[in-house]
Amino acid sequence: MNREKLKQFALISEIVGGIAVLVTLVFLILQISENTNAIRLQTLGDARARLDEAYFFKMNNSELIAKSYSEPENLSDEELIELANLWIVFESVLLTYWDAYQSGIISEVDWNRWARSAPGMLGEPVGRSIWEASYPTYSNRNRQDFADAIDAAMRDMPNGGDNFWIEQIKETTNEYFR
Repeated sequence: MNREKLKQFALISEIVGGIAVLVTLVFLILQISENTNAIRLQTLGDARARLDEAYFFKMNNSELIAKSYSEPENLSDEELIELANLWIVFESVLLTYWDAYQSGIISEVDWNRWARSAPGMLGEPVGRSIWEASYPTYSNRNRQDFADAIDAAMRDMPNGGDNFWIEQIKETTNEYFR
C-alpha cells in the first residue's frame, strides 16, 4: 500500500511539474513579447532622433537644399555627399517606420503621414537619383512592399518644391488637432 501511495504521489508530482513548466513557458513567451515591443519602440525612438538630426541639417543648410532643387548640376562633390547622407538617413528612417507599420506598432494613418513626406525629401533631383539607385536594392532584399509604398508616394508627388513641405505641415497639423 505504501508503494501505491508513492506511485500516486509521483504521478501527481509529474502533473504539477508539467503545469509548472507550462506556466513558466507562457511567462517567458509574454516576457519575450514585451521585450520585443520595447526594442521596436526604442528603434523608432532612435529613428526619430536620426530624423531630427537630418531636419536640423536641412534647416541649417537651406541654401544647399534650395540649390539641390534649382541647380543640382552645380553642386560640388562635397555638397552632393552632404545631401546624399541626409537622404540616406531619411530613407533608413522611412524603412524603420515601414517595419513598425508592418508589425502593428504604428497605425496606417501614422505610416501614411511618413510616406507623404517622402516626395519632399526624395523628390528633388539628388534625392530622386538616390531613391532610383536604392530601389533595386529593396527589391532584391525582399523589401518590394516598402519600395512600392515609397514609389507610390513619389508618383503622387505634386510639383512645387518647398511649397510641398508647407502644405504637408499644414495638413499634418490639421489632422493632429482634429
